[in-house]
Amino acid sequence: MAEQPTNKVRKQAATSRGKAKRSKSADGSLEARLAAAEAERDRLRIELDTALERIAMLERANSDVSDRIAWVIDSLQNLTKS
Repeated sequence: MAEQPTNKVRKQAATSRGKAKRSKSADGSLEARLAAAEAERDRLRIELDTALERIAMLERANSDVSDRIAWVIDSLQNLTKS
């Protein structure tokens, strides 16, 4: 005759089923976390590109202003010498 499974065997089987369920839900959770991380990475990449463009524009504007100030100073010095 076949022996009935003991409580220890039943608990081990239940634990194995529980682990399988948890790993499936953990995989879903990992996929969700990965998708969220990728979305955040993409958002940050766009933000970085925008900031770099803004920095370049401000540096050009700063250079233009510096050139104009230098031109005004030269013009004023030429006026005082004349």
